[in-house]
Amino acid sequence: MICEKSQRIYPKVLVVENVAGALSGEHARYWNELNETMKSAGYRTATLRCQAADIGMAQLRKRVLFFAWRTKRDIDFNVPIVAAGSLRSVLAGASGQKNHNPSQLMSDSRDWLIAKKIKSGQKLSNVRGGENAVATWDIPEVFGEITESERTVLEVLRRLRRQERQRNYGDADPVSLARLESALGENFHRLVTGLIAKGYLRRVEDGIDLVGTFNGKFRRLAWDKPSCTVDTRFGSPRYFLHPSQQRGFTVREAARIQGFDDSYVFCGNEKGQYRLIGNAVPPPLGAFAAQFVKRLLGRA
Repeated sequence: MICEKSQRIYPKVLVVENVAGALSGEHARYWNELNETMKSAGYRTATLRCQAADIGMAQLRKRVLFFAWRTKRDIDFNVPIVAAGSLRSVLAGASGQKNHNPSQLMSDSRDWLIAKKIKSGQKLSNVRGGENAVATWDIPEVFGEITESERTVLEVLRRLRRQERQRNYGDADPVSLARLESALGENFHRLVTGLIAKGYLRRVEDGIDLVGTFNGKFRRLAWDKPSCTVDTRFGSPRYFLHPSQQRGFTVREAARIQGFDDSYVFCGNEKGQYRLIGNAVPPPLGAFAAQFVKRLLGRA
């Protein structure tokens, strides 16, 4: 469709923005087709990989920009990296602005109890170890008490399901009973049966796997770092947690991270507002692309 419209309008400069994944896998053929079509129509082309944090935004957001032009200009698409912003700097002074209506999780609710256990820079995840991952078994007041022996079973299973692969897709597999017995000893049967009853494990064909992986849920952002990619779910605390409060991000906070000035007022239902912001090309990224367009047109 882009190719058809550009051939009909025949602009001097064409800019296309997309996610970084557009350059790999099956999606790559569409990008390559765009590139070849524009070249065949007499355009010169360039593809620029861009990280929003590298142009000064307080957000990690990888995108690709495609430029096609039929002017005589040759420009350098290499740009210096600018220090990333932080959540602290971009969210300062949000109180009192339009579209800023913080909604705290209900005290002692299930989500509140989970959020209380997630520290800055951490997330709820059963499939990753390390200091940035909080497993469900670390929150017994929500997911149920376990013994130290049961914890050992869960941690061994978490490691084995990623290390010893059976399938050529996904990033983990159920672990066979034989492998678990080899790693844990004969007593593992009783422990596994208990963890299945408690809802931590499940039988999958001839193996055992975790019930919930939760990788990336309840991700708490850090004040002094850039945000992860703003998407349409940014208002949900089950996906993204405010750095220091038990809630998700307001529409205004999401908009600020995306680079929208406070003069932008978002209307309609709140879900639609988050969708609009999450799907938008961040204004700073648009301005970044516009600098190249001006130079290609000889206006800068």
